[in-house]
Amino acid sequence: MRHTEQWLENIPLPVVVTNHDGVIRRYNFRFAQLFAKKADGINIQELFDQWTSYEHNIISAQLEGKPYALNCNECEDDGQASLFYVVNDGAYIQKVQQKIHELSQVNQELDAIIEDSFDVIYITDGEGNTLKVNSAIETCTGFSKENFIEKNVRTLVKDGYLKDSVTLKVLEQKQTVTILTVNNAGKERLSTGKPIFNEEGEIVRVVTNARNFSELDEVYQELRKALELNNYYKKELEKLKSKNRRDPDAIIKSADMLEIFDLGERISEVDATVLVLGETGVGKDVLAKHIHRSGRRYENGKFVKINCGAIPHDLLESELFGYEAGAFTGAKRTGKQGMFELANNGTLFLDEVGDLPLTLQVKLLRVLQEKSIQRVGGTKMIDVDVRLIAATNRNLKQMVKEGEFREDLFYRLNVIPIHIPPLRERKEDILPLVYHFLHTLNTKYLMKKEFDRGLKEFFYNYNWPGNVRELSNLVERLILMATEDVVTVKHLPAEYGQQEYSEQEYGQPIHDQKEYDLKGEYEKEMTLKEAKEIAERKVLIAAVQRYGSTYEIAHKLRTSQTTIVRKLKQYKLHANQ
Repeated sequence: MRHTEQWLENIPLPVVVTNHDGVIRRYNFRFAQLFAKKADGINIQELFDQWTSYEHNIISAQLEGKPYALNCNECEDDGQASLFYVVNDGAYIQKVQQKIHELSQVNQELDAIIEDSFDVIYITDGEGNTLKVNSAIETCTGFSKENFIEKNVRTLVKDGYLKDSVTLKVLEQKQTVTILTVNNAGKERLSTGKPIFNEEGEIVRVVTNARNFSELDEVYQELRKALELNNYYKKELEKLKSKNRRDPDAIIKSADMLEIFDLGERISEVDATVLVLGETGVGKDVLAKHIHRSGRRYENGKFVKINCGAIPHDLLESELFGYEAGAFTGAKRTGKQGMFELANNGTLFLDEVGDLPLTLQVKLLRVLQEKSIQRVGGTKMIDVDVRLIAATNRNLKQMVKEGEFREDLFYRLNVIPIHIPPLRERKEDILPLVYHFLHTLNTKYLMKKEFDRGLKEFFYNYNWPGNVRELSNLVERLILMATEDVVTVKHLPAEYGQQEYSEQEYGQPIHDQKEYDLKGEYEKEMTLKEAKEIAERKVLIAAVQRYGSTYEIAHKLRTSQTTIVRKLKQYKLHANQ
């Protein structure tokens, strides 16, 4: 591999080099993964469904409905003037830009609130450097607020701008400090400085609120508002931080799943019981972990999971509630904590709660009502603070009607019901999950396996009765069983028969030869290319009339939507996008 190509492979984003006319000269592997065929010698614009240029060398493009942003710069490649494109996820960039815009608006609102306050509001960093101060400082000190911005409070005291500084006392004592001072006009002023700590316990901000002592009552009211505002921003920052704590196995792209996980974030700070419903293998435990990670319980307690259907009923009670020493034969001398105690201040996830026996349903109901448990063989009640998330693939309402599940427990669990759709109903998640599993397993087994386009189409179109768990299992089987580096449909296990797949997923082959009778067209003398174009155009005309959308045409003709769009433009045909 040449040095230039090796350099391209070292870039962690899809990149491509073209000449000034846009014809592709070289690209890296990540760029190749976006397309189903080689891109050498093709104009880069032909690879995308849409291509719109903007200022600052930014291009907005779409590929099969997904947005991309391309950053274009001039470069020299093998002595020739060339263009260098870096391809970014357009949806991600839009979200980042939206988040930056939202944070900018919040900052503007914060500045306006600070400036409109009658009190002096003074904000420094953890070193005492002034970050923000409102115009009220001018009334108290007689100096313009510009004299304070970006100045350290130690210097301001030394130079006489401030007679005393509550900020310095906060930094020294590392706690909230209130002092009574006298300003240059001889008026008493009550100043309260409050430290803001980071996760390591270091002071990152000091917020000081100051007002004339004669207006103490008003100070209290304004300070309360400032603290509420501070708590609001703290909660907003916690929400942003929670997104960085998202489970790396939570691969979600579909609108339904994004909405479900957003709901999980919204309810993460409340302790209402959640009931997660869905088929086996859809990822109920992943959502439960996400809810836990997004809230305050992530910092204070553990996420504890127990599968109610995987433990014998006679052992399940002691697993849930623990037991005292000598409670039964074989019990530990020291006794044992149950899952509720282990999850104290955290989250307990009861998977397959529909398999819980009726005797334990009564005890679980009591725990939800009284917030306390009693160990097996014990006599005292133990208080527990646990957020309960339950999950099942069974119809609990039907079980209630049949007397297999307590109605009162059902309504206790069903406070916030969340249904996760099966994988076949959120196909946008299938290929991202495949890529995630493929990368993870290649890393785990030190392999470099790839899936060809036909196999990816199988993944996309298969019904997946076992959902994400089945998909993960099949990807691992293919990686381990296939001897070639490129895995294809022929490597599928027997139970995923290729004939069944092609007939059920793609429909029967076209047998109506009248619709494709080209005999008359070929009686005149022509080149092979001309004959091919005639046949291709007739097939596309029939497909447009039959199917309508470019996506469905590509599906039925077993090619990419990009190719269909390009061919329709070539033959001046029109179909829905």
